[in-house]
Amino acid sequence: MSEVRRVPLSKINSIITENYLKNTKENLYFERKRAKVSIQDLANEIASFSNANGGVIAVGITDDGKIEGFNNYGINKLNDFQKVITNYLSPTPNYKTELIEVENIKNEKDNILLFHIEPALKFIVRNNKDEVYLRQGDSSIKLNAEQVRSLEYEKRERNFESEVLNMSSTDDIDLEVMEIYKDKIGATNLSNEQVLKARGFLVEDNGKLCFTKAGMLLFGKNPSVYLPSARVRVLKFEGINFQVGTEMNIVKDRTFDKCLYKTLEEARDFINSQLREFTHLNQNGIFETVPEYPEFAWY
Repeated sequence: MSEVRRVPLSKINSIITENYLKNTKENLYFERKRAKVSIQDLANEIASFSNANGGVIAVGITDDGKIEGFNNYGINKLNDFQKVITNYLSPTPNYKTELIEVENIKNEKDNILLFHIEPALKFIVRNNKDEVYLRQGDSSIKLNAEQVRSLEYEKRERNFESEVLNMSSTDDIDLEVMEIYKDKIGATNLSNEQVLKARGFLVEDNGKLCFTKAGMLLFGKNPSVYLPSARVRVLKFEGINFQVGTEMNIVKDRTFDKCLYKTLEEARDFINSQLREFTHLNQNGIFETVPEYPEFAWY
């Protein structure tokens, strides 16, 4: 039995030795694939690494670390694998391929193929079926629509704030807040629509003006109609432990769901009203009243 070599096999990544390929457990950054793997499955694996943190896929090695190589599958299979990314993935991830000469389990001269994959930082790599895969632990997971959307936000491929709420309209504008805003920026001579369009908070969609999500949060009368989680809930309860059911100890429960400007102001005023105040004689001999918790600490 030949000794497992610990000298680097790869010119791209020095940690890739024969020992590494055979004995390292598959993980977030490393995967083995037999040469008989389908091109589609290999494409999905490459995409999953690119959408995560990158890594190395070694093709021609069994799951238990035996170097099988490509001799049994022919040169065409090897050539197809080297074209898998351009034919099956879009956009093209940042990667390098490396053909390594090895001795297979039959003691024959053979090859394995290494894919060195860099993470895609600003886009999502999709396969030819428009599916998205992501490396998680030692597995590649196909993402559902909600998971894809979360990844789009993470990669900044999709901008939450600029998405259009196509059911909204100019009727949703909080006129009071608009007047405050226009006064602050010196634009009282302009219409509400002009100001909001100029800053990308109102956009035209199918012939009508609609709010973006950012616009709705900042200037909408009732943002939670379109964005249900856009609210602040303040709970006050007796004691130091929150109780439910028959022992529920809530003494105040208020929800604030207007635009951000009003929500922050109203929530701040309400919380201040629920805090105790303490009066003491300061070093100058003057009575001073201070809140239970200073506003700067919680606001």
